[in-house]
Amino acid sequence: METFFQLFLQGSDGEPIGKGQLSPATLKSMREAHWDIMGEDIFGLGCMLYIGIENNENIFGHDGKSTPPINTAIRINPVTGDGIIVLETGNPDLATRLASDWVYLKTGKVDTLLFTMQLGKMFKIIVIGVIVILLAVTGTGLRKKLLTQSASPYTHPSPTTAPRDRENRLE
Repeated sequence: METFFQLFLQGSDGEPIGKGQLSPATLKSMREAHWDIMGEDIFGLGCMLYIGIENNENIFGHDGKSTPPINTAIRINPVTGDGIIVLETGNPDLATRLASDWVYLKTGKVDTLLFTMQLGKMFKIIVIGVIVILLAVTGTGLRKKLLTQSASPYTHPSPTTAPRDRENRLE
């Protein structure tokens, strides 16, 4: 992964990006948007575009995981030359989350992969919230209805009229 990272950086002796392995034009085309999801540019050629930054560039990289849980992630900022490589085992998405946190710390923006990873959790929270609100509204409405019915003089006979009603029925 370090070799992949280094391809996108200029060499210390002024060597151009690509280090003779790939042309600068090929590396640029890898970082350009070729597909989008929901209108958001997300896929380059072999790279994922995590978030747009200045100079019409994107923080880009690639993630991988397998079973048993091994998770890897790389993020590269081509403008600054900064990046992060995370290799971890034991958790199916910890490396991805750490790399996404790095993107947030560097840009103040949530990257597209983390957002899509959290959609399922957000959906569950929203559904639970709606259910709680509906139960609270229904419970409040039922409580008000019961209190209104018990306070109404037409629903329950008062103690003073009840014996008279009994007498009328006996006659």
